[in-house]
Amino acid sequence: YFSLLMARKVEPNGTVHSFEPIPIISERLANHAIKNKYDQIIKIHSVAISDVCGTAQMYVLPSNKTIASRL
Repeated sequence: YFSLLMARKVEPNGTVHSFEPIPIISERLANHAIKNKYDQIIKIHSVAISDVCGTAQMYVLPSNKTIASRL
């Protein structure tokens, strides 16, 4: 949602970097970007980011309809 809003603000020459580690949400975002003709503006990075270096285990609850996750 926010990536699409920001794409609208920076078009036609800007770029929006979207970080989404959950594959199904990343896929949905890519589909919405294509449908809204923002696929050249939104750059999707399928990773999580943090303010510290390292790795963490991420859990995605498959039965959760909101596609929520937790570290």
